[in-house]
Amino acid sequence: MKSPYNSFTKKRRWLQWTLAPVVIITIIFGWKYYWLPFVVPVVMLINMLSIRLKKGRITCGNFCPRGAFFDRILGIFSRNNKIPSFLKNNNFRLAIFIFLFGFFTIQITSPPYTIEHLGHIFWLMCTVTTTIGIILGAFFSHRTWCAFCPVGTFISVAKSDQQPLTIDKNSCRSCKLCELVCPMNISITNNREQGIVSDHDCLKCKECIAICPTKSLKMATKK
Repeated sequence: MKSPYNSFTKKRRWLQWTLAPVVIITIIFGWKYYWLPFVVPVVMLINMLSIRLKKGRITCGNFCPRGAFFDRILGIFSRNNKIPSFLKNNNFRLAIFIFLFGFFTIQITSPPYTIEHLGHIFWLMCTVTTTIGIILGAFFSHRTWCAFCPVGTFISVAKSDQQPLTIDKNSCRSCKLCELVCPMNISITNNREQGIVSDHDCLKCKECIAICPTKSLKMATKK
């Protein structure tokens, strides 16, 4: 019988191929057409409001255009090495959060006070951070930027995940195929005994569930 998770991941990939060009178009044409970069705050707001769904970083993993670009395009060229541990450090993530939102605040409160200027700020932030994401993603995991993305950090700190990944310790063989496909390098099998993967950076991409040969992984039902 066909696994519903394989069907989910297939649909997710098609959706991501649709979303990925949004990033490319915004960066290439956003400097000229000031209204284009306003897709950036819209995506940020949607992602941040997603905490109300109580499903953790599900929007980051499935509906974020930049995440889609990293998965579908950058993933082709990435070396897919482990994400450096310091990039996941909470103090580092907090520093990046404060720096980027501080930079944004300074820019929007500085003249000229025009809609064109605001659009340029969003374009600049999108271009610079995506470039950093591409460089890091080429050498490490293609989702390395997502390890310290300010919006992702906000969602992760909110700890709104009521449907975490669960693992059946009786059927799990610790083959670690799930960890090989995890874009966030989460040590899934380390959670085998407690039965719940409590890492709040899980993107809900379900790639791990689809590849598990013993079907030991699934998403918990909502509390």
